[in-house]
This record gives sequence, structure tokens and C-alpha cells, in this order.
Amino acid sequence: MLKLQNISMNYGNSKNFVLKNLNLEFEEGNCLAIVGSSGCGKTTLLNIIAGILEPTEGEVFFGSRNIREVKEDVSVVFQNYGLFPWKTVKKNILLPLQLKHEKEDYYLVDEIMEELGLQEVRNHYPSQLSGGQKQRVALARALMSKPRLILLDEPFSAIDPIMREKLYKKLRGYFKEKGMMVVLVTHSVKEAAYFGDKILVLNSDENTFCRTLNNNYTGMVGTSEVKSIQNEIKKAMVGGI
Repeated sequence: MLKLQNISMNYGNSKNFVLKNLNLEFEEGNCLAIVGSSGCGKTTLLNIIAGILEPTEGEVFFGSRNIREVKEDVSVVFQNYGLFPWKTVKKNILLPLQLKHEKEDYYLVDEIMEELGLQEVRNHYPSQLSGGQKQRVALARALMSKPRLILLDEPFSAIDPIMREKLYKKLRGYFKEKGMMVVLVTHSVKEAAYFGDKILVLNSDENTFCRTLNNNYTGMVGTSEVKSIQNEIKKAMVGGI
């Protein structure tokens, strides 16, 4: 279980809180989608969940342990990719195993590259890749460490619409098959509704920092139920009840 307990965040001596008294928990195998407009605290919250940023108040627990004590089970995909320019796609993806001094698992790396459409560029260097390809390599590298918890910051933003649609279904299936707990930060109402078993909607109104929605229609598109949850997300993003 991932548990956020009384999380509040402001910067310096500011009295303006980015996040305030946030409490939330969800189970392994599920996805938490965090959605909201720019500047509402999505990435700040992701960094708190990752243990990179310490909140002004409150704690994050993964199981019974503070998240800052659980590095080996957590992978993060940042917006800037963080790829090593002197390593090929395949070597970048294998990096987590090298850092752990584990045997290189070529079956798993081939499986992940196949899932993410990277086989044809496996021997390319980052400078030879598009932004969308770099984003997929960063995602593949995170999956390679076989995390229990994976944190994704706008993971589809640089990927073209056709590839994005293909990845939605593949990745959701992959996460469910492996039993991964996922936290997904996105601007997209559609992505939040597709992936999020639980959806945390943030906005900048200090009186309505967030609203949590339960979603029983993940993986579905175009139905009246999906449209209804999307409308609820949109309403909450602008401070609606």
C-alpha cells in the first residue's frame, strides 16, 4: 500500500501552500493518476512520493516504511529523460541492472523493447532519436528494474498520437500483468481516466486543493461511463464540486 499522510508543501517562508493536508492511500496493482493544470503541484507531489522532496508537513509510506527508505523498489521517469548520450538504447535500458551489479537480462530487455516499439533503434544513440523515442527509452529503463512502484511524469507528452494510443493499451496491460503500483502525472483528462483506478485532481484554488475520484472504468474508451468520469475530472480541475 502507498499512503500519503497529512502532506502539506510550501516553499521558504511563503504562506501559500502548493499542497495542504493531503491524505490518500491505494493498493498494489493499481494506478493513481494525478491530473491538473500547470502550476498546481503535480510534479511537486510526484517528487514527494518519490522521496526526492521532503514535504513541509506529513509523510509518505510504502507498506510500513517511509518512502525515503525504499529506494530499490521504486523507479521514476522524469520529463527530461536522463539518458546517457554515450550509451546505445539497449545499454541505457540495461543500466539499472548494471548499477545493481545484477546479471544482464537480455530476454527481459528484448521483451520491454518489443512492448515499447524500440527494437529497430536498439543500437542507436540518444542523439539519433526523436523526443518520443527518448521518452520510451526512459520508460523502458524504469521498467527494467522491475519496480513495485513506478512514478511517471508526463510519460506520453513527446510521443505522437498514433504511437501514444498503441502504448496506452500495451502499458496498462503490462502494469497489470506485473502487478505494479503506478503513479501517473498528466495534463490529459483522457489519460487520467484511462489509467487511473484512483484519480487525484489538483487545482490552484486554495480552498479546493484537490479532489479524489474512484474510477471503475479504466482501460475503456468512448462509453457513457468514461465520458462521465472525464466530465467529473474537468469539473474538479476548475474547482467544481
